[in-house]
Amino acid sequence: MEKQVLVSIIILSYNHERFITRSILSAIHQTFTNFEIIYIDNNSHDRSYEKGLKILEDSPIKFYAEKISINLGIAKGLNYGLSHSNGEFVSFLAGDDWWDIENLFEKIHYANANPQYGMVYGNGYAYNNLTQKINLFYNRPPASGWLFKNILEGLSINPHGVLYNHKILKSIGCFDENGKVEDLDLWLRIAKITQIGYVHKALIFYRYNNGNNISNNFDYMLEGCQYIFNKYVQEYPKEVKKLQLKQYTSFAYTLAEHHPSLKSLKFILKNYKLDYLYNKQIIKCLINMSK
Repeated sequence: MEKQVLVSIIILSYNHERFITRSILSAIHQTFTNFEIIYIDNNSHDRSYEKGLKILEDSPIKFYAEKISINLGIAKGLNYGLSHSNGEFVSFLAGDDWWDIENLFEKIHYANANPQYGMVYGNGYAYNNLTQKINLFYNRPPASGWLFKNILEGLSINPHGVLYNHKILKSIGCFDENGKVEDLDLWLRIAKITQIGYVHKALIFYRYNNGNNISNNFDYMLEGCQYIFNKYVQEYPKEVKKLQLKQYTSFAYTLAEHHPSLKSLKFILKNYKLDYLYNKQIIKCLINMSK
C-alpha cells in the first residue's frame, strides 16, 4: 500500500526561468522525504515551466505539474494548487525563493510536538538579488499562541515557508480570491480558530530586487491592504487603526526612500499620521526629491 503523503509542497511560478532550478531543487533535496510537489506555472512567457518540469521528471519525487493557460493571479493560483494536493500539511514555495534542506524536518517536528498549532511560521533570510546581501528576518523570536489581535495590530509574520494544517485551510475556504494581500487575510482567519507557532531557526531564503516581486508594486499592495482594512474595521476598529498606521508608515518609508516624487508626497500627506516615524518620511521625501 502506498504511504500517505504527509506534506504537499505547492510551487507557484511566473516568469521565474532564472530561479526555478534552485527553487525546485531546494524542495527535492529536503532531508524530510514524505512529501509531494505540486508545480503550477501561472502562464509564464519564458521557459520556467519547461525547466521546472524537466527537473521534476528526472527526480524520484511524486509530483503533479501543470502550466495554466491563463494567469490566475496569486490567490487563485495557490487555491488551484491546493485542489491537487493530498498532504496532511501544506507549504508554499515561490519559484524565485528557496529553502534550507532542513526546513520541512524542523517545522514538521515542531508541528507534531505542538499539535495545538494549526500554522507554523519561522525565521529566514531576505536575499537582495542585486547586491547578494542577506538579512535575517527576526533577531528575536516573535509571538506564538492565539495571535489574531496581534496580527491585526501589525505583528510581522514571515510569509515564506509557512507550514499549514491542510484541514484547517479547507475549513476556512483557503485563500480569499477577492483580495490581493492574500496571506495576511488567510492568517487572520486561521488565527481566529487555532493557535500559531514559531520556529526561530532561519530555514528559508526570500529573493527580492529581482524585477518580479509583487511586493514592489505599490498600487497593488495598497489596494490589497485597503481591502483588509475594510473587511475587519467594523468589528475591530482599534486594531485596524493600529495596522493601518503601521502599514502606511511602511508605505511612506518605501516611497520616500526609493520612489520620491510628487505623487509619493501626495500619498504621504493624504494619509498623514501624528507619528514621528511617519512624519520623518515627509522630510525625507522632500530631500530626496530635490536631489
